[in-house]
Amino acid sequence: MRTTTTFALILATSLAACGGDDGGTVTQIDARRIDATGGDIDAAAAGCQISSPNFMNLTTTMATFRRRPQSSMMPNPNVYYLGWGALLEMGTPSDALIIELWPGFGGIPAGELAPGTYQLNGDNGSLANCGACVYMMSNYDTGSGMGDQDYMPTAGTLTINTVNPTVPGTIDLTLTGVMMQHVDIDAMGVTTPAADAATCTTQFSAQISGTVAAPAKMAAEAVKSPIAARHN
Repeated sequence: MRTTTTFALILATSLAACGGDDGGTVTQIDARRIDATGGDIDAAAAGCQISSPNFMNLTTTMATFRRRPQSSMMPNPNVYYLGWGALLEMGTPSDALIIELWPGFGGIPAGELAPGTYQLNGDNGSLANCGACVYMMSNYDTGSGMGDQDYMPTAGTLTINTVNPTVPGTIDLTLTGVMMQHVDIDAMGVTTPAADAATCTTQFSAQISGTVAAPAKMAAEAVKSPIAARHN
């Protein structure tokens, strides 16, 4: 099993970001939830590849959210989303976390982003429809920009504490009690629970703050988000 490290350390060594193992013999990850006595809360999650059933509290003050137009075909600078991502572990490959905020979707009002709290279920559990998009990939490959498994939330909240979405701007987010499940996502972003979704889960809370910046070339970013390509 891979060894997870602190989120702040990952970001300090890989600030451009937005899994697997560290080499040698690969042992599949079993992301069962374990109680205080070491017993299994859930049935075995065969094939579950997320490296930890609980990433605990993730914290960074160095996030760079990129402001991009929602449509690449008809770009409108006033119809935008903010996106950021990071690797969750040292070593290659690593699990990856992506957070994107899409005004006009998932309960987020259209127009300029403003403070508010959003439930991470319903539309926000679908890659096609999310506004408060919280997305994980296991075994993320920085070369291909793809992971082995996809994870979307079923519970938790995302709070925009403060935001100035212009460039250069600032942002401060709190994510509380986020529960992620293994999902299948088709080419149109339609998201359905995977066969092992009941037991293949992970959870975390987070405090994320940083800056709002102009787009960078996707090839230069450590984590390349697939959300825009499959978002309605």
